[in-house]
Amino acid sequence: RQPVGPCALIVPWNFPLLIAAWKVAPALAAGNTAVLKPASATPLSALRLCELATEAGLPDGVLNGIAGPGGSVGAALASAPAIRKVSFTGDSENGAAILRLAAPDIKRVSLELGGKSAAIILDDADVDATLDSLLQVAGLMNNGQACVAQTRVLASKAKYDEVVNGLATRMEAVKVGD
Repeated sequence: RQPVGPCALIVPWNFPLLIAAWKVAPALAAGNTAVLKPASATPLSALRLCELATEAGLPDGVLNGIAGPGGSVGAALASAPAIRKVSFTGDSENGAAILRLAAPDIKRVSLELGGKSAAIILDDADVDATLDSLLQVAGLMNNGQACVAQTRVLASKAKYDEVVNGLATRMEAVKVGD
């Protein structure tokens, strides 16, 4: 296996440090260099990550941070001939634009475009444990601004009433606000 070469890693505003780490670690572990471009609204944690990597001994130029608007900076990265791989997490419209910009150089592209997940509850599920867990990651986590948020719950006929009643009870107990 060979490194693909310089990677553009474009992260969203929600979970900016966590998603940056999810992109940076595998890119560097595979022997690539990387340019990390955080969302315009949340650049500081990603840029600090790059500084800390350099302070920890990562050679200059291995991990680079650049901030700015996605429409210009992100587009420049996606279309730059030196970039061989683009990893983007964000919305579908911008993901499609990145694909178009990366196509002329036949870059490798990974897109995570904000999909929402379904929770599937089958007959053998421990409904109480499942609903307690589901409440933490459903539409409530980060105000629903998470690509892993369960926005649908699919329950078997045998568990349907238990699931609906259990979710309703738990949601009624949620305190909104501070």
